[in-house]
Formats: sequence, C-alpha cells, structure tokens
Amino acid sequence: MNKLSSFLLLLLITLSACNQAQKSAQKQPNLLIIFTDEHRRQSMEFWQLPEYKGAINGVSDPVFTPNLNNLAAEGVVFTQAMSTHPVCSPHRAMLLSGTFPMQNGIWKNCHLNSDTDLKEDLACFTDVLYDNGYNTAYFGKCHWIKPTNVFDQDANYVGTTEAPGGEMPNKYDIYIPPGPDRHSVEYWYQVLKDNHFEHYVYSNDPDAVGGKSDGEMYKSMEFSSKHEARTIIDYLKNNRNQRDSDKPFCITWSLNPPHPPYNKLADCEKESYELYENMSHDQLFNRPNRTDKASDLNARVYYANVTSTDKYIGKVIHTLDSLGLGDNTLVVFTSDHGEMLGSHDRMQKNCEYEEAFGVPLIIRYKGVLKHKLDDLLIGTTDLYPTFLGLMGLDHLIPEQVLGTDYSTTIKDDQTGTVDRPVSTPFISIEGNKKGLRTNKYTFTVYGDGTITLFDNLSDPYQQANLEFDMLPAEDQQMLREELGYWLKLSQDPWVSEKLHSNYIDYSVIAEKHL
Repeated sequence: MNKLSSFLLLLLITLSACNQAQKSAQKQPNLLIIFTDEHRRQSMEFWQLPEYKGAINGVSDPVFTPNLNNLAAEGVVFTQAMSTHPVCSPHRAMLLSGTFPMQNGIWKNCHLNSDTDLKEDLACFTDVLYDNGYNTAYFGKCHWIKPTNVFDQDANYVGTTEAPGGEMPNKYDIYIPPGPDRHSVEYWYQVLKDNHFEHYVYSNDPDAVGGKSDGEMYKSMEFSSKHEARTIIDYLKNNRNQRDSDKPFCITWSLNPPHPPYNKLADCEKESYELYENMSHDQLFNRPNRTDKASDLNARVYYANVTSTDKYIGKVIHTLDSLGLGDNTLVVFTSDHGEMLGSHDRMQKNCEYEEAFGVPLIIRYKGVLKHKLDDLLIGTTDLYPTFLGLMGLDHLIPEQVLGTDYSTTIKDDQTGTVDRPVSTPFISIEGNKKGLRTNKYTFTVYGDGTITLFDNLSDPYQQANLEFDMLPAEDQQMLREELGYWLKLSQDPWVSEKLHSNYIDYSVIAEKHL
C-alpha cells in the first residue's frame, strides 16, 4: 500500500470514528429543567381531574394550567416533593450543587448585607455535564451570589467601585460575570429584578439583547417568561449556531413569576387575569386555613401569573417535541418553594407549612418513565443525583453530593416496591428552625425549643398543633432519630451543641445514602 493509500485509509478511519462519536453524543439524553419561583403545589389544574382526585392533601387552587396538565399526563407526578430550604437562594444552591447550606455557602437569601455566595469550587450539575460534552445554557433568574456595587448608573457591569462604577442596580439578585460563578454555563441569558414587565437582561448572545455585549444591561419591557421562552425556542432551533448540534444539551430555565409582586393588575398579563376576574372570594380561597392576609386581587394576580407561565412553558415544550428532541430529553418541572397566599395569616415562604414547604414536581422522560403518581418523599438535594441517574450518568455524581439518587425508585412501575425514604428535611438556618416531613407528620423544632407538629393525614390544613408527648412512643423515637440523622448529615450547627436533645436524637449515625 503506497503512502497516499495509507493516508486515505487513515483519514477514513478517523472520519468514521468522529462520526460514531457524534452519533454516540446524540444518543446521550438532553436535560431541560424548568423551575418557577414561589409556585404552590396546589396551583396546578390537573389535581382537579378525576385521575388525580385525592392525590394531595386538601383541595387544589382554581387555576388553569393546560400545558402542565399535558406534561403531567406524560410524566411522573410527585405528590410529596419538598423544598429543603424554602427560600430562593438556598434552594438554588442546593439544586445546583446537591449539598446543604453548610457545604455550599448559602444559608439565607443573597443580599447586599449578607455574606452568602455559592462556593466556586463546587461541582454543580452544569459543571459535570459541561465537562462530559454537554452544551450548557441558563435562562432567567440566578440569585446565587452576593450583590456588589461594581456597576455604573445605567446598570452596566464595569467590575470596579471606582467611577463610573460604585452603583448597585439590585440589592438582591445581581449580574454574574463570566468566570467560575457561572459554573460552566456556556450560553448565558440572565434576567433580574422582581418586576414581571420591566427587568434587566444580561447575555453573552448580543443578538438576543439588542446588540449588547456581555455585562451591558438590556432593559426588557415585556412579560419575563415570554421573552425567556422566545430565546429558549431560538436556542432549541439553533438558528444562529448558539450551540453545537452534535452535542447533547442541558438547559436550565428559572422563571420569576408567580413570585411577587401580585398587588395590581399591571403585575400580570391581562388575558390571564380575565380568567379569574369574576371568581368570588370563596372560589379563590377554597381552603379552611385562609385569612384576610391575602386579598382577592392578590389571588387573582397570582393565579394569572401561574397561567401565563404555563402558557410559555407550553410553547417551549411544544417546540422541543416538534423538533424531534422530546423523545431524548429528560424534562423536569418544579419550583424553588411554595407560597402561603394568606393561609395561617402568612404570605410567601420560609416556613414548615405544606403550602410553602411543598413544591410541584413533574418528570417526563419518554420511553423510560411511565406516567404515574408517585408519593416519594424527595427533597431539593435529591434532584441533582436523580437527574443524572435517570440519564444513565450516575457514575458522574460527585462525592460532594449529599442527596440521594432515586432514579431506580422512580423507574419502578409499582410505587412502594423499592426502598423509599422515611422522611425529607426542612432546614431554615436564617429562621433558626429545623424539621422534617414524613408520610404522616410535619415536625419542626425552633431555636427557642418550641415545636410545631402536624398530622397531615388527619389535618391536611395543619390547623392543630399536636403535643409531642401524646404521640405513640415509636413515632416519637422515629421523629427524634430522623431529625438527628438529617442534622448530622447536613453538618448543621445545632449538632455540635446538641441543642434541644429532648426532641432530637444526636446519637444516630449519619452517612450518605447508598
């Protein structure tokens, strides 16, 4: 064989190997994670359909969510998914890293006066997937670094406090510049400010933000979920080569609505509001634990924002499926926490009540997961390892991850035939509360030694605070041991001082779930 023939043969072999590698990459599943902000588990319409009657404790809200209905019909619907720390920044840190606040650096909301930042050296799921050949993209709200005054008066990032720097456009969420804080996200489309129609957008795709460069502020004046969905659809279609089509993708979409504000008609889309405009007070608040803390207007605007987010989520999923990408994409819908919306005379979150602690969770993976209802007790730190497990990438789960891979449990056709967790934790370090949710109880110990204890089966609206000593002895011991287990696993500061040991058994061995 002459040199030319040898060269051509080698070239053919190389091209064939590259082609096989590309095909292999294409077979690797994509990941689309969609999570709204402050979305009540009860605020999904399908709970009202015959198949789902009685699936959750109590009644659902009178909302319209046709696209979530469709997603639920094709996926696994979870009835007991919980937000381990039901506040924006702590939840995001747990979701991204699979670790608890003491490991990831965020134990309260990021704020100009806080000292919380997601640690740069953590292997977030975006880092892991990027390192293993994935396109990575992030759209929407971030809220995982401390705001600093390194912007000019027009909210452009200048990186210094010296003039023209020295300004801070938002005291909570802030633009994240290129570097380790982006955790290997290639395509960046960050949206900030709690205003659904006027917010700041920063992107490394100039065509998506009016020609602005990364760090220059682009002001959008349309409903945030609408322009985010349009940009994601453009990314999926890959109209401008925003991604390498030979690679699988990981898209994370963090929507701000239905997060407050919800105080006036201008806080929502009018066409969605009109669906609720004529509902009576009793229709809007169809639960016995309601109070006058929330007005009819609050409820109407909140529900309208739920419906609007449903509409734009539907547009993205429709595009995914119409492009032929849906069959090979793990789709996850969830939220960072719930919203009290007047129950127990409270608004918003960061409490152990089911309406704040509980979250929606739907997972669709065509050809792998069958549609079913699942009462698995799954928390925030469990999501990362479970995603990777479902994608066949459990070997990539870093040692740092303290959540559990429940992919085998979720794949099981018969709920209850695979070992299932006894409880999932509730941790509020800022509020100085620790607790857990079992299939029956919600049990919380406060820093001053007082407790709340609810039997969610007999008291779904959590109106009767039980006496701990009145429980059966075996239930008391189970709650003590479970809470001790979670506090030790999460390296909670209560452990060193063994606080409130009358309610917490610190003698349990806390090891990572196997």
